[in-house]
Amino acid sequence: MPLVLAVSCGGPALQNVPHPNNGAMAGGFAAAAAAATLASPGMAQKSAESQQNAGSADKKPVKVNETVPADVLDRVDHPPPDDGKPKAEPLPPGQDPKEESDPP
Repeated sequence: MPLVLAVSCGGPALQNVPHPNNGAMAGGFAAAAAAATLASPGMAQKSAESQQNAGSADKKPVKVNETVPADVLDRVDHPPPDDGKPKAEPLPPGQDPKEESDPP
């Protein structure tokens, strides 16, 4: 059991095992995909379409019980005009607003 845990976690036992070059692996997979596409270009397009159509058949309409009130959408679409009052500036990082206030 301890051997299984050491091997599966990749601890010190597998620390110095050489890993494949990521660029070479990506190039190999890209070459395999290109060869498969060149062998039968119609199948590449057909499989993409079949995956897209298969997903739409499984989707069912979802009944939504929650709604957004119309006034919320109106406020988002038309924000209130600037009233000319100065806005509070944010505190610089590291300052706590509770430290600046004077106790009563």
